[in-house]
Amino acid sequence: MNYELIPLPVRSPIYLDSVFTITSTIIGELGGRLLLDRSYVSENGQLVTMLIDMVIPPNSFQGQRRITLTVDKDFAAVRCLPAMEFKFPLILLQTFTGLEIQDFQTEEDDFDFVYIKKNGKIEQVERTSIIVNKSLGILSVIGAKLDHFSRYGWVRKSE
Repeated sequence: MNYELIPLPVRSPIYLDSVFTITSTIIGELGGRLLLDRSYVSENGQLVTMLIDMVIPPNSFQGQRRITLTVDKDFAAVRCLPAMEFKFPLILLQTFTGLEIQDFQTEEDDFDFVYIKKNGKIEQVERTSIIVNKSLGILSVIGAKLDHFSRYGWVRKSE
């Protein structure tokens, strides 16, 4: 399947060096939550927001780990570290607004939230639902189930 990663709008000069990330120490037996809620202004003056809300159920992993979520610099995607697998899936809500997708010559059904493998292949992620609003530049996944940490984000599929 052919696809294109959804680009983030180019940042205005004041935000060029910004890194949108959160790190938290989580005890696997207790579970926890990471919430990243950030925004920037694009070079054309559009407000771009990124909301990533990850719930880690109790007993998803053993021991204590420092978990980091980082939004890609150029694409509507997030990298989750360290590399690890989970006994119970983590639940993710991820929303991007202010994306410049209005002019994409594609249907809203062609957008998808996926696991982006290191080799460039993609794999659909089980989730409750996705919301796509091209005219408002909104992409949102609700209840995505993550069995492991890696890179997850938005693509536009093509034939």
